[in-house]
Amino acid sequence: MNLRNLRYFCAAYEVRTTVGAARQCHVTQPVISNAIAQLEEELGAQLFTRQQRGLLPTAAAQRLYRLGGKLLADAEALVETFQDAASHPRLSLRVHPSMNIECATCGVS
Repeated sequence: MNLRNLRYFCAAYEVRTTVGAARQCHVTQPVISNAIAQLEEELGAQLFTRQQRGLLPTAAAQRLYRLGGKLLADAEALVETFQDAASHPRLSLRVHPSMNIECATCGVS
């Protein structure tokens, strides 16, 4: 399952239109429609009933939104974990045993 398609689906679920989801995700409306179609094919379930004034989520869409939202949140947390680690790099210093270095604080050499 493509996380981008899942993200586009969640946006469509929240705003109930492909046009609104496209605006929210900074893509075109056909990108949202294609993502939903791909998910429907992959899952073998209809996710929305298309209406003149938007999208009506099916029971399958409600389940996918609940589970998919958790998956997206976990994926975001995973990325943030590594970004936090990258923003605070550890400094490692190795000193050759032949070097005579004295600690200014404790006087140990």
